[in-house]
Parts: sequence; structure tokens; C-alpha cells
Amino acid sequence: MTKHPYAASSSDLVKAKYAYVVGNPAQHSLSPKLHDAAYRYLNLPFQYSILEVTEPECIDAIKRLRYGEVFGLSFTMPFKELAYSMADEVTTAANLTEAVNTLVYRNHNIVGENTDIVGIKNAIGANFDASQPWTVIGTGATSRSAIAALKELGAPEIWVVGRKAKKLAELENNFSVSTALYDQNYPVSHVISTLPASGQELIIEKVESAQFVLDVNYWPWPTNLASALNQNAVVISGIEMLVHQAAAQIEIMVGQQVPAEVLFTALT
Repeated sequence: MTKHPYAASSSDLVKAKYAYVVGNPAQHSLSPKLHDAAYRYLNLPFQYSILEVTEPECIDAIKRLRYGEVFGLSFTMPFKELAYSMADEVTTAANLTEAVNTLVYRNHNIVGENTDIVGIKNAIGANFDASQPWTVIGTGATSRSAIAALKELGAPEIWVVGRKAKKLAELENNFSVSTALYDQNYPVSHVISTLPASGQELIIEKVESAQFVLDVNYWPWPTNLASALNQNAVVISGIEMLVHQAAAQIEIMVGQQVPAEVLFTALT
């Protein structure tokens, strides 16, 4: 497997021994279990913790990368766009989605990557159907990652569904997708829901007949959406996406690859 261009070298890891997941809320995050399991597997003396912060505190945390106090930061809601805006340099994937879930410091620059795309692609895996339209529910940062993932997989038709016409128009223009408001008609055979669990009630009745759903939530599980689907539907929780994006993130942060199976085992 080709090494990520921003994967750490030994010289990148001389000083800092700490990394964090940054979000609000973040206390439920399973990322520390994944990263700490990887460090044990790789025999690395690092520690990964949760930072539940306000926006000003998030900005301060990002500055700590430049000072060599941390070797990597992961981002969850609502800070992926902020992380993108504070990066000196971003990858093609991050630039396409205008969202960053990974920041590291390389060659005097804060560098941003979006590993959610590879996480979503691997979560869909063998369930990808190139003969069917795919629908992404939601219009935030994870939605843009889902669109990018589906385009890389070769989806023949992509729909995005949301509640704000302006946001939908932006996505339509930027990604050449079809769009619909929640109460309008749209395909529901294959769905990626990026909505928080608390916001799914608006779409459950429309989506309950889906054949495949990737629900990016993983806590609490099952969500109301997952519970409402017919018994023949394939339902994938956000755990799959979380593990695969974390594996890519860990490689960038520490410069070594860890098998996804090690990370899945850490959650059992």
C-alpha cells in the first residue's frame, strides 16, 4: 500500500508525545480507544485524549501543533470547517470538501487532510451498487465527504437532501449533484445519512424502505433510523467509517500502518 505523502517521519515525532480528538460534544468519542490500541500494537510511547472545547479553545489547540506540543489533532463536529480554515496547506480531498478531520505539522506548515472520504468508501465496501442512484441526507461537512466518496466509487447518480435550499444549491453547483428538500421526492434505495441521531425524524418515513443505509452515527446505537428500516435492509453503523478513517489518520500522524482488525478488536 502506498504511504500517505504526509505520513510522519521519525523527525516529526521527536518532541511531542500527545494527540487529541477535538470536538463539542466529544466525551462519547471512541477515537481514544482506536488510537491507543494502534500505539500499543506499534509499540509507540504516545497518548491520545479527548478535548471538548469551545471555538476559541479549538483555535488555541490548533496553534499547539506549530509549537510542537502535540503531534496530531483529529476533529469531529463542529470543528471540521474551522480546522480547514486554519491549515496552511491541505490535500486535494480536504480542499474538495472544505473540511478537515486531521491536522499535523510538516515542514513548518500545519497540514490538513480529510480521511472521512476513505472511511466512507471502506464502510460501504462490497455493498456499493453502481447501477443505483445514491442519496446523501444532510448538507454539512460529512455530507460533502460522502459525496466525494461516492464520486470516487463511481456512483451513476447522486442526490443530496436537506432542509435549506441555499445549502443545497451550493452543493449542486460545487459537486454537480441532484438535490431535494426533505418533503420532496428523491431516490431512497441506497442512502448515506449524515444527520445527527436527534435530527433523523424528518426523514425516517421517506427512507424506511431503503435497501442499504450507512448511518454515520454510532452512539447511541441503534438510532431511530436504523430501527425503522425493513428487516431485509443492509444497515451499516458509523463504527465502520470511524475505524477506517482512523486507520488512515493514524498512518498520517505516526507514519506507520495498523490493520483495521486491530482497531475493530479495540471496540469489542
